[in-house]
Amino acid sequence: MDKATFVYDENIEKLEKEVARLNRRAAKLGVPAIQLHIGESETVTIDEQQHLRAICTLTGEPPKLAGYTFEAVVDHLSNGLITSYPGSTLDLAPFRGVDATCDHCQVNRKRHETFIVRGVDATTKRVGRTCLGDFLGHHGNPSHLIGHLNLWGKAFEALEGAEAAGTGAATHTLALLSFVAHVSQEIRNGGWLSRGKAFEHGGVATADKAQNAYWGRSVRGYNLPTAEDASKAQGAVDWARGLTDEQVKDNDYLYNLRAVCQDDFIRPKRGGLAGSVLVAAGRAFEQAHRAANNVQRSNDYVGSLKERLTLDLKLVNLRRTEGYYGVSYLHTFEDAAGNALVWFASNPTIIRDGKGKRDMVVGETLTLAGTVKKQDEFRDRKQTTLSRVAHPKGK
Repeated sequence: MDKATFVYDENIEKLEKEVARLNRRAAKLGVPAIQLHIGESETVTIDEQQHLRAICTLTGEPPKLAGYTFEAVVDHLSNGLITSYPGSTLDLAPFRGVDATCDHCQVNRKRHETFIVRGVDATTKRVGRTCLGDFLGHHGNPSHLIGHLNLWGKAFEALEGAEAAGTGAATHTLALLSFVAHVSQEIRNGGWLSRGKAFEHGGVATADKAQNAYWGRSVRGYNLPTAEDASKAQGAVDWARGLTDEQVKDNDYLYNLRAVCQDDFIRPKRGGLAGSVLVAAGRAFEQAHRAANNVQRSNDYVGSLKERLTLDLKLVNLRRTEGYYGVSYLHTFEDAAGNALVWFASNPTIIRDGKGKRDMVVGETLTLAGTVKKQDEFRDRKQTTLSRVAHPKGK
């Protein structure tokens, strides 16, 4: 059982102390200790200030309960959001939307969380924390096994808290709409980078940047989100809250996104999930727009591989992305027939305008020359990828 994430230097010492405290408890219980491994530090820049961070990993034996292994926890304070324990392969769909009933006592009452466990015969049960002792019956020492479970739960919370706090401690709740508006502002300034991609390839996750701005920790100050950011936040959250059971039934991400967006205030560790609502909603709106216009649009490839084309193209979308190789700009075009073409550019300033050059503007149509690099499909539409795009003189 293990879990890893980036932790900033300001929080590493606090995390070490918490794990040491938990392991003193583990020694008293006679259960395996939890190991904290801290990798090499790297420097990242946030708001023109440098910070150190390192990959911190928790490892150890997973807690077991009378032959059952813990698979996931249902967070009833976050509208039934389900979080898997690392390494779990259990299908969690049957546990969506469940109330706080414990399969042991069969009582539905106010519970912060219930635990999903799986036996050696693959049967699953959901047990409330206070029923774990009775559920064990005569198997083993209930206090020791419950203590082991509590240790892992608290260790995960400590690690998630250290990650969510970014470059400083943040224990307060986040006002959902205000926070998502800050995320919109950060996307506008630098594109979207998820915590997963930041963990894999480096960089600071967009949600963490937004939390820094939300708490006012920017050294150089920051601009408040605009009215447009607030409008985007409201639209995205409304979309998530309106997702139907049918829409989320086969998608764990959408189920949890809908759950976390139901409340007006969220815990900081849910910031990465909540912030991604803008990306998910934007994708859904784009798909709906595309579907509404598909009747009038052609769906063919344009040209042939390596062919140099000169076309009148309308820019329908421009997206700035930050990845492993730096910043790039994805241009999405349509020709007169409605066929889709795309161009990835590291420097999109190619349009000749007077004596200088500029970027294209979404909605405008210009004559462009480009070489057909690839032809494939994206979201059920044929797509022609161009390279070496240029704006010919006099066009």
